[in-house]
Amino acid sequence: MLALAQDAIQKQPRPVSSIALRLDGSEWVPWLPEPDHPLFNEFKLRQVQTFGEDYKEQKELLDKLHEKRGEDLFVATYGGIQNKETGRVTTFSVWCGGITSLLPRTDLIAFIERNGDASRMFGWDRVMEVAGGLLQPLAIYPPRYGVSEFPINSQFAAMGEPIDL
Repeated sequence: MLALAQDAIQKQPRPVSSIALRLDGSEWVPWLPEPDHPLFNEFKLRQVQTFGEDYKEQKELLDKLHEKRGEDLFVATYGGIQNKETGRVTTFSVWCGGITSLLPRTDLIAFIERNGDASRMFGWDRVMEVAGGLLQPLAIYPPRYGVSEFPINSQFAAMGEPIDL
């Protein structure tokens, strides 16, 4: 299946998707094997490639829409990094202080103060545990979250140690 997905990505003008899915009740949801599975990195890479294309197209459309409406919103980019040694792919987005933003769903969120003095990175799940009330899910696909407030110092402290890449 991975070979078919890779072939579709390389040869088709725009494949429907190369994301593995599983049926959860009556809904199809993205699926990945456990992180220690020998093919985890390959499945994750296909997922990131597909979401990357989808988020890129979505960002372009949202930017045009906000410009047309005269709305000052930052549509964050969906980024990905692959570790050359392990092959592990990690996705990230940037949450800037003082700017109303639309964040894609990523593995990590990099927080940058408006004045640029401090930056730190935390895992998505930990951010949602501590400051999830600041992220408002939007009814769009791929998923994005609207943010207009920046976490305060006590929330950053509750998130624990920042992640270094």
